[in-house]
Amino acid sequence: MISSILIDYSLDYCFEFIISSSTISDTFIETKYLKFINNKKRIRYCPKVIFNKRVICILNGTYWKNSYDYQLEYPFTQIDCPCFGSDCSINTSVKELYFPNVPITTKINDFITNLYFEENNNLISVTCQSQIAHFPGMVSFQSNSTNLVIQQITHDQNGYCILLDDTVSFPSYEKTILTTSTFSVSGMSFTLFTKESFIIYMGELFTNYVLDINSIFPILLLSVNGYKTTDSDSFCHFGLIKNNQNICLRKASIQCPSFTYPNSDFTSCLPCIDIHCKWCNNEMCFVCADDYLLSIDGVCVMLSDKSHSTNNHLVYCEKGRVLNNICTDYDINEPCVLSYESKCYQCNGDLHYILNDNSCSISEHSLVVGTNSIIQCDDGYYELNGICISCKQFGNQCSQCSATKCERCDDGTPLQKDGTCRIPYCQKQENGKCSICTDDYSTNIIGYCEEKIENCQIRSISTKECIICQPGFVLLNGQCYKSIQNCETNTQVGCLRCENSYYASEGVCKPCDSNCKTCLLEKNKCFSCDSGYYLTNHMCETDSIISERCSLYSINGKCVKCKNGYYRDGVSCIDCDISCSTCNNANGCLTCNSTNFKNGDKVCVPKSTIQGCAVEITEKGCSKCDDGYYLNNNICDNCLDSCISCNDRFTCDKCANETVWYSGRCIYYSKIPYCIKAENSRCTKCSFGHTIIDDTYCSNFSLPLWILTLIIIGAICCLGVLISIIISLTLLRFRILKKSKLNYTLENMSKTKVLQHRLDDFIVCDLSKITFNSTDNPIPVRSISVQSIYIGNSGKHPILIQLISFKNNKFKIKFKPDVVNLKPKKMCKIKVCVFPFCTLTEESTIKIHVKNIILHKSKYSYIKLLLNTQVSCYINEDDLKQFEKIGEGSTGVVYKGSYKGHPVAIKKIRDRFLNVNETEQFYKETQLLYQFRSDYVVYFYGSVINCSTFMFVTELSPYGSFHNLVVNKPDTFSKKFKYKCLLDTAHGIQYLHSNGILHRDIKPDNILLFSLDENLLVNAKLTDFGSSRSVNMLLTNLTFTKGIGTPAYTAPEILDSGRYKKPADIFAFAITMYEILDWKTPYNTPLFPFAWSIADFVTHGKRLMKTNKIDDEEYKIIQKCWVDEPSQRITVEEVISQLQKLYSN
Repeated sequence: MISSILIDYSLDYCFEFIISSSTISDTFIETKYLKFINNKKRIRYCPKVIFNKRVICILNGTYWKNSYDYQLEYPFTQIDCPCFGSDCSINTSVKELYFPNVPITTKINDFITNLYFEENNNLISVTCQSQIAHFPGMVSFQSNSTNLVIQQITHDQNGYCILLDDTVSFPSYEKTILTTSTFSVSGMSFTLFTKESFIIYMGELFTNYVLDINSIFPILLLSVNGYKTTDSDSFCHFGLIKNNQNICLRKASIQCPSFTYPNSDFTSCLPCIDIHCKWCNNEMCFVCADDYLLSIDGVCVMLSDKSHSTNNHLVYCEKGRVLNNICTDYDINEPCVLSYESKCYQCNGDLHYILNDNSCSISEHSLVVGTNSIIQCDDGYYELNGICISCKQFGNQCSQCSATKCERCDDGTPLQKDGTCRIPYCQKQENGKCSICTDDYSTNIIGYCEEKIENCQIRSISTKECIICQPGFVLLNGQCYKSIQNCETNTQVGCLRCENSYYASEGVCKPCDSNCKTCLLEKNKCFSCDSGYYLTNHMCETDSIISERCSLYSINGKCVKCKNGYYRDGVSCIDCDISCSTCNNANGCLTCNSTNFKNGDKVCVPKSTIQGCAVEITEKGCSKCDDGYYLNNNICDNCLDSCISCNDRFTCDKCANETVWYSGRCIYYSKIPYCIKAENSRCTKCSFGHTIIDDTYCSNFSLPLWILTLIIIGAICCLGVLISIIISLTLLRFRILKKSKLNYTLENMSKTKVLQHRLDDFIVCDLSKITFNSTDNPIPVRSISVQSIYIGNSGKHPILIQLISFKNNKFKIKFKPDVVNLKPKKMCKIKVCVFPFCTLTEESTIKIHVKNIILHKSKYSYIKLLLNTQVSCYINEDDLKQFEKIGEGSTGVVYKGSYKGHPVAIKKIRDRFLNVNETEQFYKETQLLYQFRSDYVVYFYGSVINCSTFMFVTELSPYGSFHNLVVNKPDTFSKKFKYKCLLDTAHGIQYLHSNGILHRDIKPDNILLFSLDENLLVNAKLTDFGSSRSVNMLLTNLTFTKGIGTPAYTAPEILDSGRYKKPADIFAFAITMYEILDWKTPYNTPLFPFAWSIADFVTHGKRLMKTNKIDDEEYKIIQKCWVDEPSQRITVEEVISQLQKLYSN
């Protein structure tokens, strides 16, 4: 509540204090300066002047509204408009104005081309200037304007119209003294309010109407085809209605169409006897149809060749020219090509002749002529009143002009604002350059005139400064001087050599440092010193400074060895870098100082930069790291999260407590389904009914076999048999446990396989390399493939062997058994299990750790591993090349890249922790997306999914999204191009729907453009589609649009928490079509300041209004797509059919 208002009464002009869309409360008390206006919707403040109640409303829209509506586009700029009464005026510049079915009494100041009134019975009083007003149906019209008059009553497809112009005027009137005159036309009643007589004119579309007119004033009736009143049997052409009696002033005759003639009583039309006769009577033909000529006998004869005639006149001959209505040969240089009775009707345009009073005259300097006018003049001329006039009047260099100014100049002469070709301030001009300028001006490097710079020969065009002086003068800071101070050798571009104790810089002489006798380029770069000083590293120093740095002198007094912290440069000692203790040059430290250490690049860096070191940091760096770090070039780097011991970034030796090593990462055991305990980086216990698989997973629920066995046996056996079975099972379990202590079998080398490949002195095997790369049968991706190898011990001592592979992100490998106690002359079969993560062709190495149990010695042997997989949707990251960043969102970054030579978009998901179920869902959805193949859907190459990276690789769009085109480019594209892109989008939706996929996020951001040529097969493709919420969530956020999360394209049933079905995609397509055709973002008005404003608007059944850029047929399709009831929306097949009709027209 406002307790008081402070008003400045010193102002001398009025201003609006309050403007409201509704009536302001009567609790406001008017004062001398503050008063109500405009039906109490506005409070105006007028100090020290006569109070002005006049209100001016600005009308920008084409649809009249009597009151403000915040939900629709309002036509007035002020919310209290429109205004009414004598103190009101409405200004507008619109060409068309539509009035609704409401009472209207107003005055409009400006000119309007068309007024449209809806069918209504309300009193309408509009005072304005207008060319035409349309009144369909029953209309009452009232006017006091001298500009609004009745000209004619006609008929169109929507009903009857009253056409208005300024030929006849109504006088002004007072409403209390009106007199009414009424007339009716074929049941359509019009009521006019007037004080005087008027004229009714009926055009060609009114044919023989019978009128019933009642009027107390005389009315003059004019009709093209005649009219008849109820009290008359004959038709009148025009007459007078006086005292309700018709006085026919001229009787009307029937007007028959072509190829017919009236009967004897002029009541009907009969066909001409000659069917090729255009105008005739009952006896003869007067005019023949086109391409027929009337013979002497009055018969219509068809022309025999491709000549052409009209209205009995031959106008074109296939051969020759027309002379007296016949075709004759003619000279191609003859001026006239069509003549009749010595008069020419068409001239030879090829020779630049034009028709003038039935004779031909040549048009000089013309390029293209018409029948009687010049269409285009030669270059250097313009057309005026049928004559080509030279452009030289605007200057000799003018080569193209209009009647008022030159538009283009030759020879590089500049075109001036006054439309002439000239160089300002030039006295003599030759070949587009000025040779002599006026006083105080001189020519520049391109021949234009610029203000003079004294003693300057050439000056710059851009900076206007001198760049070359005249001989004998020196250039300095764009000016020319006779000489430069302290300079021994002057040149045109500055000082070349300075006096002693000075050096040349930027054309002038600057002083050297003190004690410096001569220097070059810089003040502290000395080449000789004053007496009593010695030159050291281009610096002049005393003996005392040198003794502080030097530790050993030669016989002649020169320094031969510098102290620590300095290095020798000639006979001078120079400071080492601050990080060095000793050095031999400016960039290399021999030893570091106490606070630094040498890194891998042999550079001394602060010890404080090392974090996670478990021991004291020496000059060589760190030798041991804390848990969670690994040693990398004497520096401690972080292991992966939850990893407490590792050898490198991607290899974890030990995970933190309660975490499990899974797919190259340490994850919390609770994220593994059914795992309830973890130790030593492995899942050690699963919930009831689940078993451990590969030390990582828990199996699906299943009861142990022995429990099922007990239940079955207990139902069918007696107690005694049950006890026997339990004893047997116990004995069997004991034997299995005893046997399980040794999970491999040793065999004699001599009795089975021949181990012919020797890996070292005593390790032999049956294969030279382990191969998974059969060209006919490559191994599958994301599936386990097994290969067996026999390894034997040909030595004298028992050995312990362990197979080790190098860990990476491309595949996982396991060995069964991984450790074997191999006795002499024994061998063991080892299974090699490979699980590829992506498509690859790889050559790797397996390391075999061999330990002699007797001698306690260890060594390593190696065997090659070859992998070749099937082609799949899982991409090898090494095949990708990543270039510049082209987009970024909350969940990831998009890069431009290359995949096997193809330009692609790489969408990299930000680092995030996913549980096992989400990761597996990624694998399944990648396989699903890889199966989509359509010309209208962006091609999906595949994904990269490993322990540190989640990436999606798709086809790259050269033009970006359609939304970017709408936002950043003007609307210069054809309707056909927009239809083509919408058709491509609809085909993409049809493909997804036919495969049971819902897009869920159709909008211009997700329509990528691949060509701007509308004649190509495909211009636009759908992107960011998915079959489930997890992929859709990630991919959609990577489109980087402003509208993500807004309901702008969301169907009302989804906003009401309903199920997402195919009609929801159709609704989103409707908003997309609206945005593309209107070429601006929908809902981008102050009426929708928040996202929920849009949601509230849509869920209440409201939709966006049709704009001038969207025609009726387009809007009908949009309306069918955004119907509130989903079942009533058209299908995507119907959308394609209707868009195809628009595209084909």
